[in-house]
Amino acid sequence: QNLFSHGNYDLRDFGRILDEGWQLKRGLTENVSTNQIDEWYFRARKAGAWGGKLCGAGGGGFLLFVLPPEHKDQVRHALLDLKEVPVEPEVHGSQVIFKEG
Repeated sequence: QNLFSHGNYDLRDFGRILDEGWQLKRGLTENVSTNQIDEWYFRARKAGAWGGKLCGAGGGGFLLFVLPPEHKDQVRHALLDLKEVPVEPEVHGSQVIFKEG
């Protein structure tokens, strides 16, 4: 299934695939996550997120969640101990936004 095509996308399916990927990755080794990360992920899913992903490496990074707009407040409330950084889909791919010189 092509989830992203010509600017059209199905966020519910994308969230579901992220969740499946997260569950598979967690099953590889116990070093993939921590109890705290698992707790945040569980709270976000319970509050209405369709799925998520741990991004970054080496003890730093962020959790990315995909959720329906009507659940934003519930997920925000469930994760008050984290800083929110809103993102949106980008259909044009990587672009240079700063050129030195």
